[in-house]
Amino acid sequence: MAPSRSQGHAFGLRDLVVSLFPVLIGLIASVLFWGLIVPLGLLILIPFRTFVLQSALNFRYGKGRFTLADGIDALFGNDETSGSSSAPHMLLVCKGTTPNISVLQNRFLQHVFTYGDDTSGQAIFGERLKSRFVARKWGWPVWERMDEDAFDIRRHVKLLSNSGSMLSEDDVLDRMSELIQEKEVHATAPQWEFLLVPYYTPKNVPAQSQDSYFACIIRLHHAYGDGASVLLLLDKALADCPIAWKIDPMQPLVRSPPLIWTLSAHAFGILPFLRTLFSTMWDNSPFIVEEKRGYSDRKFVAWSEPIRLSFFKELKNNSGTAFSSIVLTAFCSALRKLYHQKMDSSQLPDVAKVALVSAMIPYKTCRLQNTFCTYSVPCAISQPDVSLRLQETHASLKKITSSGEPIFAYFAMRASGLLPRVVMDPIISAARTAILYSNIPGPTRPVVLFGSEVIQMGGWLSMIKSYGFGIISKSTCDHVRLCLTTDSSLISSRSELSRFLEDVEDELEMLGRIYHVPLVRNDKDDITSTIRRRRSDYDMDLKRTG
Repeated sequence: MAPSRSQGHAFGLRDLVVSLFPVLIGLIASVLFWGLIVPLGLLILIPFRTFVLQSALNFRYGKGRFTLADGIDALFGNDETSGSSSAPHMLLVCKGTTPNISVLQNRFLQHVFTYGDDTSGQAIFGERLKSRFVARKWGWPVWERMDEDAFDIRRHVKLLSNSGSMLSEDDVLDRMSELIQEKEVHATAPQWEFLLVPYYTPKNVPAQSQDSYFACIIRLHHAYGDGASVLLLLDKALADCPIAWKIDPMQPLVRSPPLIWTLSAHAFGILPFLRTLFSTMWDNSPFIVEEKRGYSDRKFVAWSEPIRLSFFKELKNNSGTAFSSIVLTAFCSALRKLYHQKMDSSQLPDVAKVALVSAMIPYKTCRLQNTFCTYSVPCAISQPDVSLRLQETHASLKKITSSGEPIFAYFAMRASGLLPRVVMDPIISAARTAILYSNIPGPTRPVVLFGSEVIQMGGWLSMIKSYGFGIISKSTCDHVRLCLTTDSSLISSRSELSRFLEDVEDELEMLGRIYHVPLVRNDKDDITSTIRRRRSDYDMDLKRTG
């Protein structure tokens, strides 16, 4: 029997209601948020912080002794996660004569601490580096200004302990694994260090080489700034000459989003933001650490062999995807293998949710700061075909980044930093994720530091909240390093983490074979890419994937 006109009309109306329902909910949520919650927050919270709380701190301790922290600086000053680390780490490998430690200390005293804003004359790096972050003062995060006579540069710029003998790359990574598991860099002083490793031997250096090398380790509590702002400090005040960056944080991107799109993202971004937040709250990934096992007292760091940047460029062009999509696909492919080795493979999830870190470029001021947002990207993991995993992951990444969610996430993160710790800590703990990923484009030409050339750079994320893996892809001139941080509750040793990274490298080689982009040896500056073919079933996989 053919449907009647009324039945057809009812069916069409139902379709219309279903399609408009999410829009209606989003509109209601936006009106409530911007029309009620934000105005009340601005009218109550900001005057209370500015005129009541800050004035009380000035009256009790003297003007300028304690200053309320806000924004993402305050948000990432969380100190309640047991067994976690609060400080990201950076490693700079230099080719040249090791400088005296006094040279480094004087560089900080005479250049870093005195580098000022041309308009105000304020020492924009020195003020932050001479202050100590206090997670709780009367229940609020604050910056404590240290007295000049109490600040000792020798506590912060110094030799790595027990580094008097030659240290190999593995030795330094072992030492960094010990450093990154420390919850605080300093308990009573500003929480940062610049450590010199005077005798350092990189991998793959010929035995007959007469070249000298040294390394520098930067440790910085996350409240002080993000990776891009640390690179700004390196560029403006620490390096011997200005640095040519692939992406300058102080300059706008080539294509800035239209104003109407930005306004729309702020107005209607709350619904996708809340949807993502709630989905992460109920994420049952076995790689979410804290609630399932709790962070241990042991952390491990490792980095991949240097991989030519041209490999990623060609693979990106041939596959029609993006750099981050390629890295995340290779990582999730290795994670898939780890899942089969350690867990019930029948329970393999369809996706692994990755918290992607995105810098909000351009930075308005050249100072240490946290100007980024994080948002969740579902990356394919159960799909057996690696090329399809790449395309599915890229589609998810493209969908999220082209929406208004990242912009609203940045606003929400900054606004959360205005709250007291009793409210802020549950917020930062609610959004759980197994993996945190950040891509930090580096210099396009060699950096000169203390008269020597920086030939390698690496960065490692701090272990906070719930994630089991922190990933940074860091480029230096013509090559890329993948840097991983994890907890011993997931990976039992640094050697096991290195083997996991080899699996990531093998997956990159697999993708290269599929898209006809071979991995080549990188021998510039004694750096070699030694990604090895270790599987005998590549040809079979290629046949399966076409």
